[in-house]
Amino acid sequence: MIRAIIFDIGGVIVTEEANRVILKTTKKFGIGRDDFNNATKIKFKETFTGKIDILDWYTDIVSRLEIDVDPKEMFKSHLETYKTITKKPNLDIINLVERLKDNYKIGCLSNIENQIAKYNLNRGLFDVFGDNVFLSCEMGIMKPNPEIFNIVLKKLGSVPEETIFIDDNPENIKAANKLGIHGILFKGYEQLIRDLDELGVNNS
Repeated sequence: MIRAIIFDIGGVIVTEEANRVILKTTKKFGIGRDDFNNATKIKFKETFTGKIDILDWYTDIVSRLEIDVDPKEMFKSHLETYKTITKKPNLDIINLVERLKDNYKIGCLSNIENQIAKYNLNRGLFDVFGDNVFLSCEMGIMKPNPEIFNIVLKKLGSVPEETIFIDDNPENIKAANKLGIHGILFKGYEQLIRDLDELGVNNS
């Protein structure tokens, strides 16, 4: 029997994908994607686990690439792009979460940077999840590390076989499945409803 359901944020609750935000930012400043990826390998995890902020991340990238770009402008572009892409949350999913709260323990688990987390907190995006908001930048660990799932399960008071995890990233779903969690790869609202129905979830 399913007792807990965990939702990702980016790509599920909002249409944002981190790659889209980064791609638009690098394109704006004329930075090749391969060059950017090579320059971010070390600091990427540090950014999403809260060890450094986005401005520090871009400052490091500019230094590594030795380019004449103001990291503050890149940081500003990153935030503005994110806000534009995520302006309208997926209301179908939010309404679904509201319905599920009556019968299941509900939480969210997101790989997210400090400033983006603060922005989403201030605009009330996490409100529907109550106290069960689990963010990589606060936890110091990120998906698909299995330990982050174990921490969330403990906080929710659930076990893998009684838990569903919904995410748009196949690697994260694979990690959850290995622990015995029922992973659902999110592709759209209707597909999600069908998958929940197959797992016996009451979403009415």
